[in-house]
Parts: sequence; structure tokens; C-alpha cells
Amino acid sequence: MIPRITIGTDPEIIFTDQKGKLLNASSYLNKNDKFGLDGHAWIAELRPDHAVYPRDLVENIRKVLSLQADRLKNLMWLSGPWLKNKPMGGHLHFGVRLEPRFVEALDNQLGFLLALSEPEEGAKMRRTQKFQGSHDDHPYGVLSNIRPKDSYGGFEYRTPASYLASPGIALATITVAKAIIVEEVEKGKMAWSQL
Repeated sequence: MIPRITIGTDPEIIFTDQKGKLLNASSYLNKNDKFGLDGHAWIAELRPDHAVYPRDLVENIRKVLSLQADRLKNLMWLSGPWLKNKPMGGHLHFGVRLEPRFVEALDNQLGFLLALSEPEEGAKMRRTQKFQGSHDDHPYGVLSNIRPKDSYGGFEYRTPASYLASPGIALATITVAKAIIVEEVEKGKMAWSQL
């Protein structure tokens, strides 16, 4: 039986006008709303409810996006690793106690894959440039970037960039991440720690 491990996320996006001018997200959103701000005035953050199944999490993302769809329909909503000199995360949250083997598995089975699939220049900038205003002492999105989350007894994997280019890309990213963690928890034959 597969354990009922939850997965959550807080992906980020930016807004531009129709001509590509970056817009201040804080002019449109409230900081702590489900479709709010990430702590930086230019970057919006989604806070969907976590889920056990990746498809449900993607549906929860859709619901959060729909909260502002009518009001912000004339803006361009953009995601990726680095746009308009802003790094954007697609952080993943796992409802399981952090173990070093989980981070190693995510780095080697997901982190490298995502870095190779992202736009090259943006991926490079995000992982080499320290973002002004960041509280981290390293660039955004490097491998092994995690935060334990005592509030739900799990951890946040901060390596992925924002993956909201399409529902399919979001579903693929979340599904692979969940599969990696489940395989590690189960110590399955495809677990990175067993290879």
C-alpha cells in the first residue's frame, strides 16, 4: 500500500502588461492571500491546498489561479526560472519527515532533470545570481536547497523553478517529485538510495 504522503507547492509568477513591462504584483494582490505575494513586491505566489494525489494538487493550483482570473485577465502571467531579473521558485512541500536520502534522491532524479529542461539562460541566472532582498546566503534554486517545516512535520524542496507554463508541465513535475519520495519511503527497487 502506498503511504498517503501529501505534496504541496507555492509556485511563483510575475505579471507584465501587454507590451512586456514588468508590473508590481503588490499593486494587485494582498500578501497573505492564497494568490498573494512571496515577500517580494514584484513576485506573486500561489498557495494551493496540499493533496495526496498530484492531479488533485494541480486542480488546487487551478482553483487558486481562478481567484484572480477575471480581475487580472488583461495582464500577462509568466513563469519560469528567471524573468525580468526576478528568480521564481516552484517549491515543493512533502508531508514526510526529512531524511538526507530524500534530498539526495530529489537532487539526482528531479533537480538535474528540471535544470536541463528549463530555458538555459534563465536556469543559469537563477542558480548563479544572488537575488537582492533574498534572505538566503546563496543563489536561488541550487541543489539541496531545503527547509524543514515543523508546522506540518515535513520539508520544502526549494530547488525547482516555477513550472506553471502549462497544466501538463505542472502535473509532470509534481508527479515525478511525489514518485521519487514515495519510492524512497518504501525503499523500493527504483529508490535512488537503493540504486
